[in-house]
Amino acid sequence: MVDFDTRRTVMSKPFSISVHKNTFIDYLEIILDESGEAYYAVLSHQEWLIEYGCKKINISKETFEFMCPPEMHFNYIEWLTKITECVAVWDIEYVGSLNRHQKAMLELLKLNGLYKGEIL
Repeated sequence: MVDFDTRRTVMSKPFSISVHKNTFIDYLEIILDESGEAYYAVLSHQEWLIEYGCKKINISKETFEFMCPPEMHFNYIEWLTKITECVAVWDIEYVGSLNRHQKAMLELLKLNGLYKGEIL
């Protein structure tokens, strides 16, 4: 088992399939951006997507969060993935609509045993 400090250090660096496989067991919490690039979902999927959305649209966090329609408040991650065009990924599922780049990365993650869910 890899110690906490090592895991935290790995998650502060760019995502690497080989490094991830050597560091974690049955754990995957990442975001796939529009190009299919994988990023660790630190502090959380929600916080990562909010920060990314603010940068993408060039607005404040408060303005960005206010954009979410009331009917999506209970599906906030779904709204965040839609507005950012990103996909939130866990080891057995994902939220968002996959483009061809994201689908290719998810398939690669599955081939490497990191993603165990379906790919639709």
